[in-house]
Amino acid sequence: MKKKSKKIFIKKNSKPGKSGGPVIKKKPGAGPTTLKDAVEGIKKSSMDKDNMWDDQSAEEDNGAGSSTDSKRDKGKAEKFTKMRLAGSLPPYVVDLYDNAANQKESPRQFRTEIINTLFKRNPKTGRYSLIDDQPLFTEAKRVWEKKFGTDGKESYTKLVMRGLFFGNSESAGEVTEFKSKDGTCFYSFRKMTAGVETGQESSLGYTKQAKGTQQQADMLEAMFDKLDWSMPYKGTDALVVEPGKKLPKPMAAFLEKAVATQIRLGGETMLPQESSDVYDKLKKAYVESQKMLGECRHILAWKEMPDSQPVSKDNFDKFMTFVAKQTLAHHELLANGKAVVKEERKDSEVVFGKDYEQLELMQDIHSTLQEHGEEPTSSTSQCLRDITQLASIGSYGKFSNKCYSDLMRRVEPNIAVAETYKTKLHFANPAGEHTQEVLLPHELFASMFEHENEAFFRNVASDEGTRTKFWDRMRSHSHPAWENHPLLHRNIKKAIPISVHGDEVPIAGIGKQWSKKLVNVSWASLLGKTETKSTQFWSMGLVEKTDVKNGPYATMRNLWKILAWSFTALWSGLWPLTDHKGNRFPEGSIQLERAGTPLAGGFFGVVWSLIGDLDYFTQFLQLPNYNNKSMPCSMCRTTLSGLTTWSNFQVGAAWRGTMWRPDAWHAWAGRSRNPIFSIPGVSACNICADYMHCKFLGTDAVQFGSVMSFLVFEVMNEGSPEDNLAACWRFIREYYRMHQTAVRFRSMSRLTMFVRKTGGPKLRGKAGELRYFGEVLLALWTTYCSNELELHKKITLLLKSNVFMERKLTETKGQTSMEDEDADELNQACSDMLVLQSDLARHFAEHGKLYFTLTSKAHQLQHACLLASVLNPRTVPCRQTSIIITSIVTFFKHNYNKNVC
Repeated sequence: MKKKSKKIFIKKNSKPGKSGGPVIKKKPGAGPTTLKDAVEGIKKSSMDKDNMWDDQSAEEDNGAGSSTDSKRDKGKAEKFTKMRLAGSLPPYVVDLYDNAANQKESPRQFRTEIINTLFKRNPKTGRYSLIDDQPLFTEAKRVWEKKFGTDGKESYTKLVMRGLFFGNSESAGEVTEFKSKDGTCFYSFRKMTAGVETGQESSLGYTKQAKGTQQQADMLEAMFDKLDWSMPYKGTDALVVEPGKKLPKPMAAFLEKAVATQIRLGGETMLPQESSDVYDKLKKAYVESQKMLGECRHILAWKEMPDSQPVSKDNFDKFMTFVAKQTLAHHELLANGKAVVKEERKDSEVVFGKDYEQLELMQDIHSTLQEHGEEPTSSTSQCLRDITQLASIGSYGKFSNKCYSDLMRRVEPNIAVAETYKTKLHFANPAGEHTQEVLLPHELFASMFEHENEAFFRNVASDEGTRTKFWDRMRSHSHPAWENHPLLHRNIKKAIPISVHGDEVPIAGIGKQWSKKLVNVSWASLLGKTETKSTQFWSMGLVEKTDVKNGPYATMRNLWKILAWSFTALWSGLWPLTDHKGNRFPEGSIQLERAGTPLAGGFFGVVWSLIGDLDYFTQFLQLPNYNNKSMPCSMCRTTLSGLTTWSNFQVGAAWRGTMWRPDAWHAWAGRSRNPIFSIPGVSACNICADYMHCKFLGTDAVQFGSVMSFLVFEVMNEGSPEDNLAACWRFIREYYRMHQTAVRFRSMSRLTMFVRKTGGPKLRGKAGELRYFGEVLLALWTTYCSNELELHKKITLLLKSNVFMERKLTETKGQTSMEDEDADELNQACSDMLVLQSDLARHFAEHGKLYFTLTSKAHQLQHACLLASVLNPRTVPCRQTSIIITSIVTFFKHNYNKNVC
């Protein structure tokens, strides 16, 4: 029977303050006077409850097990109880727990030892695994009681049968009659005779087991590739060498090479022993090397394994794997030792000893395989040639200042990437005019077509049918930018739709006020079907606070002029006649020679989508500010309030009739003057709202944070808000485990995950974590909500609409544009979700709470969904572009003092 413990609760004020959080009420008289005292009381109460856990046999212990007993792990005890009730515990463990424990001096202490030893907790997942390979359980397996039953029949005459078993009753039950050979009638019935065979066996033994991991397998594979060690067998895999018989030639040569390696290692180990830092490690490695040397010689001499077992493919491969692993470790240790000696002696000749010896070893093994008729693979030969060239740079490392120039001299002939465009730009820090380089889109486009034709069609151009289908979809479903587009007068079969993405990312002082950001611009084909790192092409980056802001020398504006000039050349499909300033190229230059000729066999690029977040649109594309009351949107003429307010999320909202058309936008006096809008066919109609920033990091973060806050502060009744959150996190982890959620929150143990110092709740997290959290939260909410309350029903419908949108996007993955039915369903779900959020925000605002607050990102989300029939929101999210940005940011973190690349 479980003992009950008192709980201490932190009461919530019925009228929360401005933050919407709980208020601690002090109980009159004795009790906690501060929040810290209350938390300590809760911790002490929960600890007391943990110690009171007991099993059904605890009362039979009659007080056995005092305070000196080892503490029973609560989680393991609960796991034990659940498995026992389910009948999934091994029978010998149950017998050990129920019977063997009663014979101990302290039965409870022995049972505690069983529970604590039987399970092991995975620190990452929190799950418990049954581990029964400990001596306590292996011994229990050997003490058994075997029960068996034998099935048979006994036969009697009718009179005896009635008298013995049926009280002379004529009702004989299930009795069968048969005759013997002499004609006598016998009657029989079926019975089960049970017997018990008992036995006892005891022994003392130790078992050591280890299961290989994928990481270990990868390490072994890399190790053998590095040494070029392999064992080619001409016979079958079941090869077994009889003791005393001759070893196969490749096997003998392999062993001789290993012997020679160990002899060389043993001799070189003596060289760096003057260093006290590596002496002890080298001594151990030397002893292990000599042991392996003796074992290799044993196999060569006696044609058997060191443990006297016959030589087979299996045990020989295991043995050589061990030898190779120890040899590489010895090489690494020896190289470290030589490096230490080099620092102490200032001896430059030792630094390249390790690389030269490993190269020599690989060459020896390579030659040995060829001598014995075993041709190495082409990839192995190429790898050896590449490593030889790499090792030779800087005279095999002797002259470190020559390594970079030697490396570039060997690598540059194989690089087919277009050269960067060099130009002079003005900067504020460092002040002055500096030569900068930009990777021009039209140059890279043409270079890929010429040198990487297969990758060009796979990652950029796709096939003719795909291109034609894309443009037919834009025309038939009236993409906003299609109206009067100059593409109407060109051949669409070679037109490739291009997206241009821009974003700001921190590169230094992340999370601090003095942090520095990098704005970068990249482009991609909307027809690319492979992974993002192969389809997204970076053009340029600029570190903030280094550029000239205004005037004719404004740095960012001049960079946009260069990119607009390049994209215009890409639109024409011809090499440009002048540079970005309109000047003729120098006489004799390659640019002048190819000016006016086709870029890429007639293919050309059409800038069709401008992608970024709201800050990027406002700051760098000079589009309307999203906080503007009169015009907060770049794609339509909605207003903050009034008839055309963006907060009207109904399907027939008035703002939907104010969306821009290309001609009207270009005629508007307040349009953006960014040079990118001078590219033919580009206007505000090409703006694509980023689904990731608008939904995952926008509306989802607010909705999920509000639901979590409402749950832990007002709906759940597990104790304090912290206790409620802990219960939520247990549910979330279990859901993750059962449904194998792809991207998960690693922790949610603090209320600050969604409660902010100012403003309404907002769930912190990465885009991927928030994307996969909708289904989890829906399951959590429906567990605790009340189906009788209208408010709770609205929250349930909001979460269901949210989950429906994500499922629809998952179903249409890989589609450049959604089918009409799917697009209509997505738009309806988005409208329903935002209408419910607006109602909930209004309801809580009336009660002084900032739950489900609305931002302009909700309006941008509707724009993204409205384009679903022509451009799937999955086609243009920044979350995919962030993959390539990660590599760029890594570079800039170490070079952020430079302006542009």
